[in-house]
Amino acid sequence: MAWTPHKEGDAITLAAVNANISALETQANLVPADAITFKSLHSEHLPSVIGEARSKRVFGEEQTYINTYPGWERDVTSGPAHWQVIANSTHGDLGVSFTGVDMAKNKVLIMANIGVKNINHRIDGNGAVTKGHAAVKIQVKNAAGDWVGLARTERFLSPKRDDPAGLLLETRHGDIPIRTLVDSSDTAVVYGVRAVVSISYRVSATLDDDCQVSLLNSNLSAITIKQAI
Repeated sequence: MAWTPHKEGDAITLAAVNANISALETQANLVPADAITFKSLHSEHLPSVIGEARSKRVFGEEQTYINTYPGWERDVTSGPAHWQVIANSTHGDLGVSFTGVDMAKNKVLIMANIGVKNINHRIDGNGAVTKGHAAVKIQVKNAAGDWVGLARTERFLSPKRDDPAGLLLETRHGDIPIRTLVDSSDTAVVYGVRAVVSISYRVSATLDDDCQVSLLNSNLSAITIKQAI
């Protein structure tokens, strides 16, 4: 089929576009009927590999967290919950739900960006307490209803330092990106995806908040991708 494209530098006008479309129509009509095999134009297109897509934003309200990171806190029994879901009162949890994604037939692409407004540590006279870290990661909900953390998605951010009088010595803020692809090696079924946060140090004996993080404007997307069986 002959085709004359626009030349580089030529102005693209409505008349020129119409002329090219008319030329294509003329060329198509000149094709003999016996030149095309019967039903050859009825073959199926490949289906999209994208299944379900879910997304959630948590924004507009600052959230401050002081909960402890599992394994690093001094007293597990008296401290608060280890991991907390990133959330605020307006938009709820930074998480999405699925009716049940069969991971033998699908994978789940997860993309999250956690907005960090502030993270700090107070030097409060607790001896060896000199630093702390904030941690965020992705959890997926399995068929048993348990939220399973994906260790490979854990991201850490060190704090700024405050002097004993509470004067800020430096600021620490930014964005923590998380990207991962969940498959059957992680879980057999996915019913939900969420982002959680924790703090690596807290003195449980006195409940001093030696490290705390403030989050603002975070988002999460989860997309199911069909795989060949």
